[in-house]
Amino acid sequence: MVKKYKEILRYHSNGFSQRQIASLTGVSRGTVIKVIDTFKCANVSWVEVI
Repeated sequence: MVKKYKEILRYHSNGFSQRQIASLTGVSRGTVIKVIDTFKCANVSWVEVI
């Protein structure tokens, strides 16, 4: 699942919409929103996750 989180954050940083990210990664839009919000609250970028 960590790999999915990295993909979500990478797509988000490249300007993809939440719906596009959900479709590309195979997770629900709710999961996309939760992952993005969690990392925003933690003030962590996807680059730092790598």
